[in-house]
Amino acid sequence: MRREGEEKRTKERSEEEREKRRVGEKQEGRGKRRRSHRFVIICSFLDDVCSAGEHAQEFLELLKALIKDSSGKWKSYLAMRGILPQIGALITREIEHLQYLEETTLNSDLSQGCALKMLTGW
Repeated sequence: MRREGEEKRTKERSEEEREKRRVGEKQEGRGKRRRSHRFVIICSFLDDVCSAGEHAQEFLELLKALIKDSSGKWKSYLAMRGILPQIGALITREIEHLQYLEETTLNSDLSQGCALKMLTGW
């Protein structure tokens, strides 16, 4: 009888441990989804960097910090989501804009190349 009680308690503990593992795995999965969603949202604002000029510096610093703190799998995730071509297109667009300004205006503004400097400082 005593042995049956011990077996029952052992069985209950193992079931509790399995339940805790299952709940932990579920929460870990949610955390990964949240982080990937956060990266997608942040990257959706990259197109506004050029028009924001100097004001985009804090945004790019935040994005760089998130990428730097993340493991290699998140860097791969962002690469698969197309962040590199997106950054390349932004750099190209900013260079074309600066060339246009160079050809059409006589005065220069130091803040005109700010977005290009921030984008190439990766």
